[in-house]
Parts: sequence; structure tokens; C-alpha cells
Amino acid sequence: MSHELKSVWPTGKYYVAECSCGWQSPLIPSHYGAQVAFKNHRERAQNDPQLSDPGKDMLGKFHRDPQRTEQPAAEDTYPRTGTQRLRVLNAIRQAEPDGLTDRELQQNLRIRRARTRRQELVEGGWVEDSGRTRKLEDTKNKAIVWVLSERARKAS
Repeated sequence: MSHELKSVWPTGKYYVAECSCGWQSPLIPSHYGAQVAFKNHRERAQNDPQLSDPGKDMLGKFHRDPQRTEQPAAEDTYPRTGTQRLRVLNAIRQAEPDGLTDRELQQNLRIRRARTRRQELVEGGWVEDSGRTRKLEDTKNKAIVWVLSERARKAS
């Protein structure tokens, strides 16, 4: 997996470094500090290519030019992202081998941003597309079924 500095961006009075692997630094008070956090992340990843820490709180994702409510919502969710990510991971683990769709995750866990937490687990190597789809109950649409990755199964 490649580890390149994707960006360092301000979130009001803090900065966040983002890696091409999906890793994000915690909120850091200086641009330089965020760059140092990325450098440390890259060195750890190159020396020890393991699964990410699913319980680590990270700033929620938002667009580069966010609407005025999007960034504050991401900052508000920050202290709970690790807990939510672990809940999503445990739900997918308990649903093995059938897996779960994003909608099933959202309905079962009552986490509005379950899809975002699941995507973070994909980026961290914990969850993968099963190659299957399942018909959604209330529409004719089908959804991707998500399961634990082989690396996650071995780590369990």
C-alpha cells in the first residue's frame, strides 16, 4: 500500500494530515505538526504493515469546499468515530459469512454515518467487497455485501 501525503488541511484552528491510504491525523494545532504526524505514520506503516486501529478516533470526512454545516458536523463526530467504527466492524464480524450491506449496517446499528465508518474500515484493510450483492427490501436496487477481509479474519 502506498503512503503519500494527500493533503494537510485546516479545520478552523487545527490541521489534519491525510495519507493516500486513508489514514488521517488527529486534530493538530499547527500545519508543521500535521506534517510530522504524517511522516511518523508513513515510517510506522513501512516498518510494520499491519491493519489500522479500528478503534482510533479520526476526524470525519468532509468535502474540500464543505457546506457550512458539513465541517462542524465532522468535528462534532470526532470523539465517537472509533467507537462507531468498532460497532460496524463487530456487526460485520457477527454477520459472517453472509456479510452486511451499508443499509443493513445503518438500520441495525442506528448509526447515520455507518457507510462512512465502513469505508474507513475498507481503507484500513478490515473489510472488503464480497463480490456479492443483495436486493434491498424497499426498492428494486441491489447493494454490495461487505465482509471481513482475509487479513481481518487472520487477526481475529
